Amino acid sequence: MPDPDLARAALYLDFDNVFSILHHQDEALSLAFATTPLRWRDWLCGGPGRRRMLSLRCYMNPGGWVDTRADGPFADMGQHPRVYFSRFRSAFTDAGFEVVDCPRIGRAKNAADVRMVIDVLDAVGGAVPPDEVILATSDSDFLPLLHRLRTLDRRSVLLAHPDLAPAMRATADQVIGLDAFAAGAFGKPQVTAASFDPIPEADGMPIAALRDIVASSGRIHLPLLGKLSAERLGVPLRDSDYYGTGSLEALLSAAGLRRIPGDGGGWVEVAEDA
Repeated sequence: MPDPDLARAALYLDFDNVFSILHHQDEALSLAFATTPLRWRDWLCGGPGRRRMLSLRCYMNPGGWVDTRADGPFADMGQHPRVYFSRFRSAFTDAGFEVVDCPRIGRAKNAADVRMVIDVLDAVGGAVPPDEVILATSDSDFLPLLHRLRTLDRRSVLLAHPDLAPAMRATADQVIGLDAFAAGAFGKPQVTAASFDPIPEADGMPIAALRDIVASSGRIHLPLLGKLSAERLGVPLRDSDYYGTGSLEALLSAAGLRRIPGDGGGWVEVAEDA
């Protein structure tokens, strides 16, 4: 019989979002997160407010990838210059997760957030609803879902970036920062909130800085722009979902840039009418 003292919980993991943040912070940490999900799943289930997981779901773009260092832990396992997310699918299925493949649709977002929202609402309206919904994501698009969970009297927990949007933090019942997650689940107390880079915002400094990079060069080759954005802004374009805009074209438009066809993806310059 289930233990009545355990909170019934359901975990919904936006793998691309969490993995990319951890990977940019510490490659060894992202490797541990992606290859030993049973370890951190058990950490979430134990301690005060112990939980019994009714559902474990991992939403993943199998074709997604991140760049890896030549001297990093992924290179040791033959995953350099990049590692694809599909490499970790079996680790999550072995840990009891249901992996939901969310490939990109054309050049747009992979719609994982929409799938997650639908599944959460189905669960809380189901025959055995969870007492607690754990959302592992830092995406502010989930704010309306947090409001809905509150009106349905369901407790919400976020596993998210320490620099989470204030509205998200205020609406959730509990926020577990990825810094606390790193220390508790993986014994990495040196990973602190202050060491995390800010979350890129679609209408914030990263887009303005991207325009400045192009403006200072006059015209810049697209592959070089991607490299410079990672070096100077801290997050590769793809890892940031094009700084929250969803596609390269949308990002260029938001930054007042235009693309010129050519080899290797073409060139980028400041649009004359921007």
